[in-house]
Amino acid sequence: MSAPLRTAYKRGRELEHRIRDELLAAGYQVIRGAGSRGAGDLWAAKLGGDGTTLLLFVQVKRGGMSPLSILSVAAWNALLDAARAAGGLPILATAAPRCATVYWRILGPRLPHGRARTWEEFAI
Repeated sequence: MSAPLRTAYKRGRELEHRIRDELLAAGYQVIRGAGSRGAGDLWAAKLGGDGTTLLLFVQVKRGGMSPLSILSVAAWNALLDAARAAGGLPILATAAPRCATVYWRILGPRLPHGRARTWEEFAI
């Protein structure tokens, strides 16, 4: 008998756990919003060398290397708005199967059909 197929939910949860573990290893305190359906899947905080707190709102997505192909305009802007309201950084964490995680910092709003580059790679 073959192994049961993993559901999309299980694959997403596994990826959230993987990224949570990466953030913990980088010195962040992490909270996971299980089944959140909100503007972020993970919230991570770390005290910086200058004594300020770095707060990340992390949206986790499986997929390719371009943020534009992974996150809808509405989800992009909701993550940006929520992070800004709390004084945090909006981060999109992406990973394709068997590939390293890539973290993207969202720099500005995304417009429908817009191709302007409003993100940059982010090192945790």
